[in-house]
Amino acid sequence: MEHCNVCHGHPDPNTGQWIPGERQGEVVPYEEIGTDPERVTFRHYERVPDVLYQLFGENHPFHFRREVLRPGPLGTTRGYINGPMDSAVTRAPYLHNASVLTLAELINLKPRKGFFYRVRNAYDPQDLGYISPQSPTKSIYFPFDTTLRGNSNKGHDYPWPYKGEGWNEEDLKALLEFLKNL
Repeated sequence: MEHCNVCHGHPDPNTGQWIPGERQGEVVPYEEIGTDPERVTFRHYERVPDVLYQLFGENHPFHFRREVLRPGPLGTTRGYINGPMDSAVTRAPYLHNASVLTLAELINLKPRKGFFYRVRNAYDPQDLGYISPQSPTKSIYFPFDTTLRGNSNKGHDYPWPYKGEGWNEEDLKALLEFLKNL
């Protein structure tokens, strides 16, 4: 509640209904959250909503009202939307570019991997996310290098940067246990 609720909300303990945080649904500037800016700074950013609106006709399941697609009337902030954390354990890998494999890494309980393999990753019930093999296997894994443009796993250093000022391992373990129940 102390570190995540404002942006992501929480479940009501009595009803289980999701109670939105004050900033839930808000577009947070990428500079504030510190995550990779490539998705919102590429040269065709302003054109994408209009193209999507025109591409998916009114009867298509991906059709949305133009005013809800960003950028547009809801704002032109270049950033990422604060979403609810309900069922967070099922949303791996994390961040908008899938550059963080587990919730333990996302909350900075464990260091984030700089390089890993993706495709048929097994689920890690302890750290809540995916396990990356040490090397590619016959299942045709592809490498994910977080030093490449658009792949950065930096930012979203909440509640604290890994082993930075205020870092508290016991509090982070408790947070991870809490997230397992959402």
